[in-house]
Parts: sequence; C-alpha cells; structure tokens
Amino acid sequence: MSPTLATPVYTFGIAGLFYMDYDKGVKTSKALWLPVAYLWIIGSRSLSVWLGIGPPSGADVQLEGSPIDGAFFQILMFAAICALVLRGRRVISDT
Repeated sequence: MSPTLATPVYTFGIAGLFYMDYDKGVKTSKALWLPVAYLWIIGSRSLSVWLGIGPPSGADVQLEGSPIDGAFFQILMFAAICALVLRGRRVISDT
C-alpha cells in the first residue's frame, strides 16, 4: 500500500475506533495531556528547532542541550509532579 493511501486509511481507522469507544459518562484527567505533549516533542523535533532558535554550536551540542528545551521539560516535570501530588491526596482520602 502506498504511503499516500495508507496515511488517510489509518487516520480514519483510528478516528473511527476512538468514535466507537467514546463514552460520555467517563471523565478522563486533563493530566493525560502531559505525556502526549512529551511524546509529541520527543517524537518530532526539539522545541528550540520548532521555534527557530538553533542549538548552541560546538562539540558539546548533545551534552549541553538547549535552555529552551530544558525549561520546557522542567515545566512538564513540575506539572506531572503536581498532578501526582493532587492524585495522591484524592486516592488517600477515598480509602
């Protein structure tokens, strides 16, 4: 199957599966967007490349990284820790 045909077929297939499994009574957490954002960035390009801010030049580019990328991942980590703390309080109060 050619890639130009396979992409829409699989996209509509996955969207159809999500539509068939949709349940209005189930409430999902907004914290599920944290791993989605992480995977989007890790799976494509770094945030500094998307913003057009090049990585530092030199031999240690892979070791140093970009401050923009580091700040983004620290924000994600802080949000994930906050979500775990809030979830932990809710779990403890329910037991």
